[in-house]
Amino acid sequence: MAGKVYTVKPGGSFMKENLRPSRESREMLKPTVSKPKARSEEKGEESLREVLIDYIEKGALLFLTVLFLVVSVFFAHKLYQYFMVRVEKNKLSQENVYLTSELTRLTSKEMLEEKAKKLGLRPPTEKDIIRVP
Repeated sequence: MAGKVYTVKPGGSFMKENLRPSRESREMLKPTVSKPKARSEEKGEESLREVLIDYIEKGALLFLTVLFLVVSVFFAHKLYQYFMVRVEKNKLSQENVYLTSELTRLTSKEMLEEKAKKLGLRPPTEKDIIRVP
């Protein structure tokens, strides 16, 4: 196959050509022009079965192409959603760690005593406590 080129003629037949034709073959490879066949002759040559098979093949190829495109877009969208959820999860995890440490700091005994002193609160005395019988 190396060094050989096969071209397809409009009629569907193959013609063998060399990549570097010799001088003698150059004279033989002069282009020839053939007259196009009438459409009625072409349709008459192809059977109904061949035409149907051709349409079915083209339809299947179109269907598979569209299916591949739809599946690709679907997976790309799902992958995008997955990475967005991961980013959101990491952000919420960091926020949870911050809020937990802030809650611990604000509810500590030292912080509560400091806020109570600023508000003028004091520990209850004996007469502040009323006992119900």
